[in-house]
Amino acid sequence: MPETSKFPVVEEHKQMASEPKPVTANKAFEIEELVKAAWERTRDRFLNYILTIMVMFALYVGAVVVILIAAAVMGVLVVGTRDVALSLTVGTILAVLVVTVILYAGSWSTLASTYAIISPRKVGAIKAYKEMFPLVWGYVKVTALLALFLIGLVPLSVFTLFILIFVWMIWAVFTVFVYIEDKPRGLESLWISKSVVNTRFWGVFGRIFLVNAVLLGGYNVLLIFTQDNPRVNVLLSLLYYAIMPFVVSFQYEIYRQLKKPPTHARNTVWIVLAGIGWVLIAIILFSLVAGFIGNLPNTIKNIDRDFRNAQTSMI
Repeated sequence: MPETSKFPVVEEHKQMASEPKPVTANKAFEIEELVKAAWERTRDRFLNYILTIMVMFALYVGAVVVILIAAAVMGVLVVGTRDVALSLTVGTILAVLVVTVILYAGSWSTLASTYAIISPRKVGAIKAYKEMFPLVWGYVKVTALLALFLIGLVPLSVFTLFILIFVWMIWAVFTVFVYIEDKPRGLESLWISKSVVNTRFWGVFGRIFLVNAVLLGGYNVLLIFTQDNPRVNVLLSLLYYAIMPFVVSFQYEIYRQLKKPPTHARNTVWIVLAGIGWVLIAIILFSLVAGFIGNLPNTIKNIDRDFRNAQTSMI
């Protein structure tokens, strides 16, 4: 017959004490738990993240080479023909090419470096780029639409002392996570991110603000006070890439603890407001250009007069 303890209650309590206690949802959302989880994730994925950044620099070098080759070919074509219309067309094509190449390289590197941190399993740098490759064009569209949307809200944000843009930056903080995991189209990633943040808005805001203020705020202060020292600036640039994996990990740990609502609003009103903002921006730009063109003859006359006066005084 197996031996039994004389004190079964004590033995039971000892067994319960030796077992790890499950972390509840509220406990996991506490900042100490989030920092601990983010630190573990960063420590486990740090090298892979740094390698994706090194590949990113190689991508940008390749992008610059492509742009320079295209510019050289187009320049030879323009000089050879001396056609004004062709020059304008080539210049437009080159500008579109530059923007497209930069957006593509930036989107691909953002997806790969983020995926290296948040992937369910540990992935190498090259594999991260390979797995994210099919998603790049979609994320280029997301990035472009998000930029257009936020720029359109700038005129309205002026009346709120730019608080509105700041709030939208908080709402958009999970956009890249949503896109990698769910692959929605257009601005759906933004709308889903907004609905997830709104489940615990002030909790998300406070945690992200605290970490960003301590890490990125401290980094920017150091950058301001050491901007005249090139060597220190190089070290601070390296420090930035050392900080970012933890920032991304921390934001993702917050995202993991929040539930996605089954539905989310289409935000039609915000789209309309952004459209109105773009109309206002167009009117302001048109007014500035028209005013500049209208004053151009007087400006030229003043420059010519000043030039003649200078010549006369020299004589």
